Amino acid sequence: MLAGGADGTVAPAVVAALARFYEALLAPGAVHFAELPGAGHAMISIADPEAKACASSEPPFINRCGDFDAAGELLAHLYGPLVARTERPGGELAAFDQRPFAERAPLDLSLADEGYVYVPAVCRGGGCAVHVALHGCRQSAAQIGRRFVEGAGYNEWADTNRLIVLYPQTVPRSGFAWGSWRWVYNPKGCWDWWGYTGPAYATRDGEQIRALRAMLARLAEPPPPAAGR
Repeated sequence: MLAGGADGTVAPAVVAALARFYEALLAPGAVHFAELPGAGHAMISIADPEAKACASSEPPFINRCGDFDAAGELLAHLYGPLVARTERPGGELAAFDQRPFAERAPLDLSLADEGYVYVPAVCRGGGCAVHVALHGCRQSAAQIGRRFVEGAGYNEWADTNRLIVLYPQTVPRSGFAWGSWRWVYNPKGCWDWWGYTGPAYATRDGEQIRALRAMLARLAEPPPPAAGR
């Protein structure tokens, strides 16, 4: 968990309180709480060549704060010591159809029709872990293009640490929309953290969560046999 001292959207005290809540529920050491005094409300990255200043809280919400690498900090906490990152990712960043993974029309869940997955060359034959990277509010591809999927900093670590990175996508909704009879209010394109998809949003039965699990199940399937075999 990361708190920025210049974050006026989610105050550091709120993040600290949430960290204490999780620490009371989880095993010792499960929560890593980092405070970055000058950071605004953003993903802190060393990978995006056009990142905003550290204190910014403006689109695309990807900031540079010296050498602090939020993606690297997070991955190291989850997976343990990492092999050094590469400067130029050489894997494939592919778009995929999210529609087969939702149990209703994706737009009914404020999900985009299209998501992204980054697959290092070494992972084409399988045998890699999968990391799910959820963009923030106002950071979907519909709002900032591929800035998050290319610049958040995960792909550089994925190449050298046998990680596939899944980048599912939302879309903004403000009530009814063409192609959907469901009233959904999510104007900033956030992932559901307050219940706009239904009361089960924060559980394994949440409809967005079920869609993500279906994507993971597809990635866990054996790769197709090579041509000619």
